[in-house]
Amino acid sequence: MKTIEFMSRIPEYAWLSNFEECPVTDLHGMVWPSAEHCYQAAKTKDPSYRDAVLDCTSAVIAKRFGATIKPRPDWDKIKVEVMRRILVAKFTQNPKFYSLLLNTEGCQLVHYAPWDGFWGTGKWGRGEDIMGKLLTEMRDAWFKSPPARPVSLKEEPNAEYIGRAGHGQDGYFGNPYHVGSKCQRCGEHHRDGGSTLPCFSAYFWDRIKNDADYKDFLLIQLTGKPLGCFCKSKSGVGNPCHGDIISLWLNNYGAVVQGESDDG
Repeated sequence: MKTIEFMSRIPEYAWLSNFEECPVTDLHGMVWPSAEHCYQAAKTKDPSYRDAVLDCTSAVIAKRFGATIKPRPDWDKIKVEVMRRILVAKFTQNPKFYSLLLNTEGCQLVHYAPWDGFWGTGKWGRGEDIMGKLLTEMRDAWFKSPPARPVSLKEEPNAEYIGRAGHGQDGYFGNPYHVGSKCQRCGEHHRDGGSTLPCFSAYFWDRIKNDADYKDFLLIQLTGKPLGCFCKSKSGVGNPCHGDIISLWLNNYGAVVQGESDDG
């Protein structure tokens, strides 16, 4: 089996690294600049700390900042599952990276990190390489059972429609919050689609908890499907939208209880 070694300083495969700049939306509708930002933010539920991570201007700075705080008491028990969910988010929410990952079929992905014996190869290649194993296992699983993932409806017109009412659709899965107008939930004027996501997340969890038909229909209609809307760019990196939250919930169903997530 061919081996692909990756790290942020190997240009050809830097996109596999958590340091790669790309938006990652968590289940609370927060959009993080990179997977590393999202992971470091998950170490605590302190809002001020999480805001400080969000303000970090690079993934490297986010990692260094995360090393300065004491993580939540159960961190060692949950950190691998947290990382798995973040990787699911990164690669399903950004179709370009999803395609690149699938193109590594048949290869063993190895996180070349001599300084890290847990997530990477460690000194002398004797590390656990949890990151490489997670990515390899995740990719192989998706060949057998594709994940739900938001896509551009212009690019995949046969995808399951999750937009607002219109285009001959009822808008059942649409985001009720609009850019520019005063938000009925928070009272703010949302500046862009990404800023509506915390409100959509709260709305989404309310419906999951209180509307059994909505939850069942999500699972029956959308599990394992491409979720079509007009928010995603054709190239597939960026443009966070409500489909990121829906797909992340679907792809982690069974591991997420009552709207609580440990990945942010």
